[in-house]
Amino acid sequence: MPPVRLVDSRRRFGRHFPRDALYSESLVARLQIDSICEVHQGCVNSLAYSSTGEWILSGSDDLRLVLSKPGLKGPVIGAKVKTGHTANIFCARFLTDRSAVSSSRDTQIRVVDLERATATRVFADHRKAVQKLTTDSSCPSVFRSCAEDGTCREYDLRESASSGTKLVAWDAQMFSMASTAARPELFVIGGEQDAVCLYDRRKLGTRKDPMHVRPLAQFAFGRPPRLRQRQVVTGVDMSRDGRRIVGSYMSGPLCIFDVSELDEATPVQFPFAPAKRTASEALESPPRRDTANSGASMHQPAMTCVGHINTRTIKEGRFVGMNDQYVASGSDNRSLIIWNRQGSIVFAGSEADCMTVNCISQSPICPDIATSGLDNDVKVWRPHRDKPVGKNDVLRCVGNLSLDSGGSVSELMDSESSEEGSFSVFSSDGESSPEFVLG
Repeated sequence: MPPVRLVDSRRRFGRHFPRDALYSESLVARLQIDSICEVHQGCVNSLAYSSTGEWILSGSDDLRLVLSKPGLKGPVIGAKVKTGHTANIFCARFLTDRSAVSSSRDTQIRVVDLERATATRVFADHRKAVQKLTTDSSCPSVFRSCAEDGTCREYDLRESASSGTKLVAWDAQMFSMASTAARPELFVIGGEQDAVCLYDRRKLGTRKDPMHVRPLAQFAFGRPPRLRQRQVVTGVDMSRDGRRIVGSYMSGPLCIFDVSELDEATPVQFPFAPAKRTASEALESPPRRDTANSGASMHQPAMTCVGHINTRTIKEGRFVGMNDQYVASGSDNRSLIIWNRQGSIVFAGSEADCMTVNCISQSPICPDIATSGLDNDVKVWRPHRDKPVGKNDVLRCVGNLSLDSGGSVSELMDSESSEEGSFSVFSSDGESSPEFVLG
C-alpha cells in the first residue's frame, strides 16, 4: 500500500494547499506502519524528532543513542553513540541538531556530541534513576531533569558547575515532565503523587528549601471508588501553545487539563496517603500523597480519554497534530491509540509492539509518528490512502479492555448509536469522508 505523497499533493493543489488538511481525521485514521528501523539491541525507551523532521533520536537498554531515519532499503544511520551509561537509557533529547542529552537508570546525565559520537559532559548529582529531560530550542544550553529521587534540576552548559540547580523537591518519585517553547517559563511534572503539578520557573530558585516550593497549580481527576487502588502519573505533555496539559494515569485515563482557566479552581479529594516505595513497587501499589504541594489550586480535567491499557510500564501521553488537536498513547495490548478533541478514538493501530507501546514522537513537519516499546526497533507510522477504515477496526483494538484500563469498553460500544461519528472518518468540515482525497 503506497503512502500518502505529500509533495505530490502540494503540487496538485498548489503551494497554498492548507497544511492542516494533512492532519485531518481522514488522514489520521489511515495511519499504518510504513517503516521499521531496527537500530537497537534492547528496548527503546525514548524517541525524539530533530527540528527538521529528518532524523529520529532514540535511546535504548543497549546503552546507545542512535540517530536514524527511514530509507528505501532500510534505516539510514546518521550516528550511533556509545554514551558511557552503565544502565538503561530512559530519555534522550536534542539540544541542537548536532548535540543531545541523555539520562539513565545509572543516575547520570550525559551531554553528547552527535558528530563525534562521544559524551562531552557528565552530571551525576541525582541519587536515583533520571526518568525525563526537557530542552528549549530557543536556549539549547539549558535543560531540566526529573528523577526518582523526587527532585527536578536545571542545568546550564554555559556554566562550569558539575551539578544542576535544584528547582523542585517532592517527597515522592518523579516519572515525567514536559515544557513548551511558547511558554518556556512553565513546566509540568507528573509522578508518584495524586496530581500533575505546573510550575513557573520565575518563581523558583529563590528559596533555600525546594521542598516548600508551591506549584502554580495542580491538576487531578476524581475516580469511582472501585478504581482508587492506584494514582500514579506515568506521562505528561504540554500543548505547543502552553494552554493544555495531558496526564496519563496508571490504570486510568488520559486527562486533558485546561491551563488557560487557572482561576477556576475546583477542589478534589483524595482517598489515601501511601508509604514510600521503589519505582517497581510504584507500578503495583498505591502512591504517596505529596504534602509539600498542598495548598496550591486544584483543577479537574476538561476531558478524559479512555480505551487504552496502562498498567505495566511508564507510558507517555502526547499531543499530536499540527495544532495539537489529537492526543496519542500507547497501550499494553500492543496498540497505538489516538483521540480527537471530543475524546473519541479516531485511530487504533494494532501490532505496534510485541507487548506494549511506551514512547511516541511526531515529526514537526508532517503527520509521521514514531513509536517504540519493548521491541528493539522504532516504528514509523504514515497515512496510506488505500488503507480501509471502519468502526470494526477500532473495536478490534479496544474490544478486550476492561474497567481497570480506565474506562468501560461497553460505554465506547454503546456510543455507536448515540455518536455515530465516534468511530467514523471525518473530514475537516465534519462530513463523512469514506474516500481518501489526497495522493
